[in-house]
Amino acid sequence: MSKRISKMLFSKERVELGLIDEVKKVSSDIESEWKDALSIAVDGAKALRGKVDAAAKPLNQKIIALKDGIDKAEQALKELGIGKNSDIEKAKKELKIASGQVAVLGTIARKLTDIY
Repeated sequence: MSKRISKMLFSKERVELGLIDEVKKVSSDIESEWKDALSIAVDGAKALRGKVDAAAKPLNQKIIALKDGIDKAEQALKELGIGKNSDIEKAKKELKIASGQVAVLGTIARKLTDIY
């Protein structure tokens, strides 16, 4: 009977060791897979951040130029004694919208940076 008990215990230990090996393998696989996924996310975030920055830079320059143009045009109109101009007012609205959108792009870029 002791041989039978020893055989059962040995068999049980092999099963338990096999389960532990399987748990270790799955754990290792999970770690490898999440690291791969994170690497993809980081690489993608860096690339997208670069594209956002590249698109925002000329937009920022145009916004500055538009603001300067509006300021000069309003000063010239004021010197001429002319009141508001509908084209200048429309440009001011566009400037406000564009400035808001550039701020949103900045927020997106910062959030992309948070990924890495």
